[in-house]
Order: sequence, then structure tokens, then C-alpha cells
Amino acid sequence: MTISHLRYGNDTIHSEYLITKADYVACHTPAYVHRYSLLEDLKTQGIFVLNTPWTAEQLMRALPTALKRDLARKQIQFYTINAMELAQRYGLGRHINKIME
Repeated sequence: MTISHLRYGNDTIHSEYLITKADYVACHTPAYVHRYSLLEDLKTQGIFVLNTPWTAEQLMRALPTALKRDLARKQIQFYTINAMELAQRYGLGRHINKIME
């Protein structure tokens, strides 16, 4: 598993540090919803994007109760995307990083 801490801004970034209060979290692997606390460092009203081929019905069955509770409690904007399908369509192979960013 790789965790990337990306910072964007208009001003030059002069130091390196880990992000502990993120505005945006993306999960590239659907199975991770069962293995990791994905929303722990996400701010209230932040954005969470899950790469998954699941339909809305499958998603509701597959998401753990704790994750659903955290999505509601923190008022997270939750989106899904099938980045693998998009990467294939646009000739990126299995490279989904740019899509997920």
C-alpha cells in the first residue's frame, strides 16, 4: 500500500510533512475499505473518492457499517469512480493515479 501526501497551493511549499487533516482522500483499491481506517485523517466535509466497479446496490452491501457511519458523521462528500475502466478506455493500462488525483 502507498500513501501519498500531496499538497497544492499558489505559494511555494518550503518544507515536507505528512498531512494530518486532509481535504481529499482517494482509495484506489476497493478491498481497502475493509482493511484500513480511510477517513481518519479526512476533515469534516472533506471529499472521499473510491475507485470501484461496484454498482450503487453492491456498494451499499459492501461498505462496512463503520465507514458509512463516519461518512455521515463527518458529512463527507462521497464519490465513486471506475478508474480502471477509464484508464483502459484512454490507453493508460493499469495506471489510474492521474484519474484518481
